[in-house]
Amino acid sequence: MPSHSTTWEDDDCNRIVQLTVEYQTIDNRIEIEDVTPTSVRFLDAAGTPQREVRVWTRTGCRLLRQQHAQRVGAVALATQIEAELAAATAQ
Repeated sequence: MPSHSTTWEDDDCNRIVQLTVEYQTIDNRIEIEDVTPTSVRFLDAAGTPQREVRVWTRTGCRLLRQQHAQRVGAVALATQIEAELAAATAQ
């Protein structure tokens, strides 16, 4: 199964979450299978990274996965992956 690395800029919490997304291509569209948060960069008020922590507990992964699904969703993630893959093949 192919995977894709991307980031989620969570402006509400001043953080950037690194995600690994496993997906399948079905009928020329992206189907999201799994989203795994791998690290979180915390930003100060000016947007400068202050520290980064790895996500390694099941609870941390579950919490970030739920927040991502509520705020962004799989449809937006699939659209982003499709755009990034199209840009990569156009080069």
